[in-house]
Amino acid sequence: MGSVVLVFQGGGGAGGEIERDVALLLETLGQFVLYWLTRTDPIPEGEREIAHALGQRRFDYFIQQVARRSVSGNSLSDRILDPEAEHQSTL
Repeated sequence: MGSVVLVFQGGGGAGGEIERDVALLLETLGQFVLYWLTRTDPIPEGEREIAHALGQRRFDYFIQQVARRSVSGNSLSDRILDPEAEHQSTL
């Protein structure tokens, strides 16, 4: 976490905010991919179609949540950078 904090403290203005948001995005994505690749078992051949349909529904829900948060201005990056700002909100 220390290395991420150092990136967030660097730079000022809009350029610094963009750099901070991109660094947060890359770290989050990297951690998710690492977790998923190391914890997910292969799907048996007979269950792949059902798993694909479930995955598509989950992905659609995920996209809806991203869109909702983007429009509302209640971003996860803001909550991570200022955890005291919003204790009542749910993910």
